[in-house]
Amino acid sequence: AVAEAMSTQTPVVVSKKGALPEVVGDWGEYVDHNSPKSVSDGIIKMIKSENISVLGERSRHRIIRKFSYKQRKKIVERIINKITG
Repeated sequence: AVAEAMSTQTPVVVSKKGALPEVVGDWGEYVDHNSPKSVSDGIIKMIKSENISVLGERSRHRIIRKFSYKQRKKIVERIINKITG
């Protein structure tokens, strides 16, 4: 859901759990998922950001560059070529 939100230029507020840092990179607001205060502060910070539209645009470009079908296809082709020699 995070990548989908980013692909629509929607800024995201996430924790650093799992693969989220790999997906979000520098284009989201990180919070402590165990702290309601951290989550609410992150949301407020995002809403008040003067650069929210730029963040949204750059988020979309990141997803397209790193996770588009075309990019995933290239990666899978490289793996198959390594395996099959």
